[in-house]
Amino acid sequence: MTAADGLGGRLQRLSREIEAHLGGLGRGASRVSYRFREFRIAPDEEPDAEDVMFAAQCAVCGECGRPGTDPSGARQWIVRHLSAHPEHYSYRELVSRPYRAVPGAWR
Repeated sequence: MTAADGLGGRLQRLSREIEAHLGGLGRGASRVSYRFREFRIAPDEEPDAEDVMFAAQCAVCGECGRPGTDPSGARQWIVRHLSAHPEHYSYRELVSRPYRAVPGAWR
């Protein structure tokens, strides 16, 4: 037995194992085709979409206000937090806006 025979035997054995594992999937299939679809990403404005939520976070201590649908609530939280912590001057607005993938043309 040559090294090539040993390798050939192993390849045949591996081929049989793969075929047994797949259970003959793909037998008789002469052609497979795939289609791709374009999508665009857009804000979700469907009636069942989640609300856009706003909150504020103190950039000094990391504390966050309660999220709400009104952006003025985030600004009011900043004023209250600043009153309680007069040395905290930096804040960030956190916005959670739902998006969706909108199906487009098939290619």
